[in-house]
Amino acid sequence: APDRTLWFGTSEGLMRWHPDVPDELERISLTPRSDPESSAPVVTRILPAPDGALYLGTYRGLIVFSPEDGVRATHDLASGLPVEEIVDMAADRRGRLWLGTPDGLVLFDPESGRHHLYTKEDGLPADEIILRTMVTRANGEIAFATTAGLGAFDPLAFPAPHDAPDVALTGVWVNNRRLPSLAPGSGDGETSPP
Repeated sequence: APDRTLWFGTSEGLMRWHPDVPDELERISLTPRSDPESSAPVVTRILPAPDGALYLGTYRGLIVFSPEDGVRATHDLASGLPVEEIVDMAADRRGRLWLGTPDGLVLFDPESGRHHLYTKEDGLPADEIILRTMVTRANGEIAFATTAGLGAFDPLAFPAPHDAPDVALTGVWVNNRRLPSLAPGSGDGETSPP
């Protein structure tokens, strides 16, 4: 940090050390004010955000933490993140985050909040990313270890995550007859399929 503060992710949450108080390691609360008794999340990785905040990868999702304001946002299962247990993460040159999880890699766009889960079916050696093995290489590639071997990719080759298109059921056909209860308007069920 610009003020020489050092941040540590631990099994007990987030810790802060400052050279002005060298004998003290301060534990920072990441628990919601509504549930002060809950235990601190395990912090597996810390990355700087462009605005001075910190991205915290935890076993309870992605936390956006501001040294001045505290927890700004939490992205977890309840908010739509497909996997909550983040074992590592890396940022690409577009500012997107790649979250390593036991179920694959999640591409997360902090600007839009959109995400996409990549798995073995998409070409990963295995779904499970190994704890704290992701690195960003000098050429921008992100490398990582899985339970079945190493993987590396150019994150700029992946488009921004997008929302799934809206799906609308406009009619149901059975034996070349449209079911009248689902046909727009009154419909007689006698029309042929398109």
